[in-house]
Formats: sequence, C-alpha cells, structure tokens
Amino acid sequence: MGFCKRLISTESEIDTWIKKHITTMNVNGFWGDSKIKPYLQFQNGYHQYEIIDYLRIERPHVASELIAKLVDSDGRFAPYPGGGGCYDYDAIYMLTRDNTNKYDEILKKTLASISSSQNSDGGFPESYYIRPLNYINLYKMAGHVVASNKESFYERARHCLTLLRSKNNKISTHWSLYNREWSESDLWDSWFRMLTIARIRIYLGVDSISDWGFIDYSGIGHHEKLRKK
Repeated sequence: MGFCKRLISTESEIDTWIKKHITTMNVNGFWGDSKIKPYLQFQNGYHQYEIIDYLRIERPHVASELIAKLVDSDGRFAPYPGGGGCYDYDAIYMLTRDNTNKYDEILKKTLASISSSQNSDGGFPESYYIRPLNYINLYKMAGHVVASNKESFYERARHCLTLLRSKNNKISTHWSLYNREWSESDLWDSWFRMLTIARIRIYLGVDSISDWGFIDYSGIGHHEKLRKK
C-alpha cells in the first residue's frame, strides 16, 4: 500500500506561542512571579529561550541580569554548592546570549571550576559538597547560604536544608533503578558539563564552533551560530 504524507501548517500556532510568551514575560525576562524562585525561573525559562533563539526572535538580554546575581563564589549557579549539571548549563546558555562580554569574568570562573571537578574516570558528578555530611561539606553548604543575596537566599536555604535529610544520601532519578553518589560520574552530568565547557570556550574565542558537536535545530545542545540562513 502506498503511504501519503500530508504536511500540516503550524505557522498560526507558532505565532500564538510567540505572542503569548512575549506578552507574559516578567521584568526578569522570564515567566511567573518575578519576585520568587529565581532558580526555577531561569531553569524553566531556558527551554523557552532555546526555542525563541531558534526562531530568531530578538529579545533584550535582561534575563542574564538575574542569573548573574545568582552566581556563587565558585562560578556555579545551583541553589546548593558544587553546581548541578542542568543549573550550570541553563545559566551559561543565557549568559552567552549576551555579546557584550560583560560576563566574561564569571564565565572564566565557571569554566575553571567545572574543569577542576572532572573525576579521574573522565566523567563529571553532580556535586562534591553534598555527601558525606562531614564538617567540610556542612561548612560549604552553610557558607553557600550565608553568602546569599536577597534574590538567592530563600531557595538556597530551602535546598540546602532539604538535602540534609537522609532520603537525599544518594541521587534518585525516575529513569534509572540505580541510585548514584553525589560525587559519582554519570552520563547526565558529564553531558551537561561538556556542553557548558564547550559553550564557554566558543564564546570566549578559545575554540571554534566546528570543534564541537552542537546541533542546528531546537533542543538541548542547540547553538545559534549553527543556524542555517
């Protein structure tokens, strides 16, 4: 039997998606209540910007201003110390959208910090500072909260307190029956760490876009420099 493909136009739906997102942006350049949950704002917002950038919708870089306020002393962007694969990549994606180079020092610190956290097996972990609950890690977590500003305090305090519970001794995910250690290399964090390193190095002019395997279509790993004309 023959198979007939029917193309369905989605231009009107895309236009509606664009209009709704642009008109509902908060003052931070993200969505939802602008005064609460800044980490959640940029984590959710990153995925929207990935599509916005792919569609070449010009937007001001106001979103990067909130993210720059959330960076910790190690150049990481998670509400707990040691960063997190998703948190760091989402934040760096947003900061490297801004071509003014005003965040170069933050990017350099993030690059050095992530590079130094590579394990001997070549992979990257979620964080070194959550377990074991020894003096060094407890001090690191407390310092992470104490160093907070008004934008980051609540989420840092809530996350760090929650992570002290025994249920968080290991990382449990819905896609694996295996619960991993916080300092253990895993494919998820290794992938995001490499994406983050690559994006920073390209932005700073250390590497060419052709040196890395970014994709030229919408999705995690998209890079606007590969967008076809």
